[in-house]
Amino acid sequence: MSACLSVGAIRPDAAVAHVSPGLISSSFEAHVSGISPRAPGIGATVLDGDQRLRLTVASGHGAVVLGIIGEPFLRFGPGGVFAWSHSPTAGNAKVIDASQAAGTPHWIRVSTGDSFAWHENRLRPVLHPGRGGAVGTWRIPLVVDGRRSVLRGTEWYGVPPARLPWAIGALALVAAVGAAGALRPGRRTDRIGSAAAVAAATAWCAGWIGVLLYQRTSAIWLGVSAAYAISVALLVAAALAEPDARRPRLLIAGAIGLLAATFSLPEIGVFQRAFVLSALPADLARACVVIGLGAGAGAAVFAALAVRREASAARPPPGG
Repeated sequence: MSACLSVGAIRPDAAVAHVSPGLISSSFEAHVSGISPRAPGIGATVLDGDQRLRLTVASGHGAVVLGIIGEPFLRFGPGGVFAWSHSPTAGNAKVIDASQAAGTPHWIRVSTGDSFAWHENRLRPVLHPGRGGAVGTWRIPLVVDGRRSVLRGTEWYGVPPARLPWAIGALALVAAVGAAGALRPGRRTDRIGSAAAVAAATAWCAGWIGVLLYQRTSAIWLGVSAAYAISVALLVAAALAEPDARRPRLLIAGAIGLLAATFSLPEIGVFQRAFVLSALPADLARACVVIGLGAGAGAAVFAALAVRREASAARPPPGG
C-alpha cells in the first residue's frame, strides 16, 4: 500500500480564487484555441483549470512571452527558460523573487528544459457569470523565432454537478456491502467484503493517479502510474488471500476498506465544481470517489458485523 500512499500524497497546486486549497476541481476552465499566425514547434497547455499555463518550445526554435505591460517576461531557447529580472509579470507570477529582481536588468534561468509552467492571471475572466458556458476569451502575446504571434484561448464556466445521485450511490454501496456482513458466514459472503475492499482501494488509487497524470502527462509518468495501480492491486489481493483463518481475513478487508474510504475523503471536491482537475473524465473521477468511499466504508461495516456475528456464534449459550 506504500506505493498508493505516495500517489495519495500528491495534490495539484492550490490556486487562488477558482480552485480552493485541497480541492481537485474548478468552476472555471481555460482552453487553448491556437497560435496565430501559426508557429511550428510551440505547444501550450492550461493547468489547474485556468490557473497555470505551460509552454513548450521545441529544440531549434525560440520564443519570448510578453508580460502584462508588453515587457519581455519569459524567454525559451538554447540553455533553457529564462525570466527577465525587471518584468512585473515575473514578480507577480512569483517566477522570480525580489532579491533576483534587484540590480542591473538581466535574464535569470528558471528551467534547464524546453517546457515551463507559471501562474497566469490573464487566463481568468473579470466577471463571475450567471450560467455555464463560454465567458470570454484570453490572449498571451509571443515573439516566436523573431515573429510576433498571439496565443489565444477561451474561458469556460461550469455549473456544479447534481450531488444527490452521487450521494445515493455511495450510501447504497455502504448499505449493500455492509448488510452482507450480517448474513450467514461462508466463502461467498466473505468474497463480498473482500471484493468491496479491493474495489475501494483500486478506485481510490485510480482517482489520485488521474490527478498525477493531469499534472505530468509524459509517457514516463504514465508507466509509473500503471506500475502503482498494478502493485496496489497485487498487494491488496495478497493480503486478503494470505490468512487461513476467517477472522484475520475479515479484519484485513475491513482495514483496507476503512483506509480507502478515509483517503478518498479529500477527493470530495470533485462534487463541488464542474471541472475536475484529473486526466480521467469528470464523471469517471467522481465514480472513483463514490466507489472509494461507499465500497470502502461498506467493507469496514461488513467486517465489523461479520466478526461480531462470528463472536456471537462462538459464545456458549447462557447456562451451558
